[in-house]
Amino acid sequence: SLTEHCIPNEDKNRLPMFDAIITDLLTNRKIKNKENRKNSPKQEKETLLLEIHGGSPGLKDLSRYITKWRSHSESNDNYRPFFAFTIVRDPTAHVMSYFNFYYSTRCDFQWCEREPNGHTLIPREDTMNEKKEQLLKTARQSPNRQCFLLNHASNVEGMHSSFYNKCSVNEEDCNHIYSNIMRSTLDWVGTAENMSSELIPLLSYVL
Repeated sequence: SLTEHCIPNEDKNRLPMFDAIITDLLTNRKIKNKENRKNSPKQEKETLLLEIHGGSPGLKDLSRYITKWRSHSESNDNYRPFFAFTIVRDPTAHVMSYFNFYYSTRCDFQWCEREPNGHTLIPREDTMNEKKEQLLKTARQSPNRQCFLLNHASNVEGMHSSFYNKCSVNEEDCNHIYSNIMRSTLDWVGTAENMSSELIPLLSYVL
């Protein structure tokens, strides 16, 4: 599939492995809770909080696993409320942050984004004009990088710019990932700009 074709090689096997870990955690919790109920029926239910932050395919592929985990968590003999959420960022702020992280200084870590020749991105001369040129270049390379990541890969670990060319996204792709996947798979979608006023109070209430 196109999505499979657009996932960096090192990410392809991570999601099944992650799924196995999550399923095992849910199963062990199920057994543990049964034992707890026998010993102390009034014991409070425990909360399992999981964060997926990079290193796996995007939400387009991840959504079927979220649905599976929800079903497993809410099964009749192991019912626990399931709440899935994500946050997105203002597009302009995201472009600026991406540029500062990958272009303003040399990124030599294994997870850095790479050029087609396999080399890590190297910043140009530290002048305002050069930075402006590079900023515009990264913005044109992937006009909506958040949409790209949601569709294909949750991060850019070891990825080079050719992925943006062969796996480009358009407005229809972005509308689909929001209307048909995010809204049907997730319970809440927030914004990074309102993290303090919305996300923190929400998690405080849920947890």
